[in-house]
Amino acid sequence: REGERERAYQTDRGESIEKTASSQPHQKTQRLYRQAMISAPKLDGRLRAVVDNIEGEVVADIGCDHGKVAVCALAEKRVVKAIACDISSKSLDKAVALAKSYAIEGIEFRCGDGLKPIADGEADCIVIAGMGGKEIMSILSTMPKGIK
Repeated sequence: REGERERAYQTDRGESIEKTASSQPHQKTQRLYRQAMISAPKLDGRLRAVVDNIEGEVVADIGCDHGKVAVCALAEKRVVKAIACDISSKSLDKAVALAKSYAIEGIEFRCGDGLKPIADGEADCIVIAGMGGKEIMSILSTMPKGIK
């Protein structure tokens, strides 16, 4: 209907998409809104909080599992490069598939234990999420130089 209010939605890329308040928004607007929502994987509250706190140019996601943190950090342009590390090659395969499905570039995948695949000064931010406190402490005890 004429005169209906439009709502602006912020996309993962920071673009503004407008959608009418009616139950049947304009087709072009609806298509743009759907495209914006699929530009990065959907995150639960915990992973959203992790991604929201990433700073720096290069992030190393240790124990990346599915790779959502690294993929989202790049998709949202929070970093220019991501290094996704996991001790499990099966987990890295999932991360590679996720990055390909979102056409994400600028991500390296490395199989290895903890921070061992990361050279001194190679990353200025690390993420260690989704594992127990003792394991995290063990990983942090081998932290390379140059990580904030």
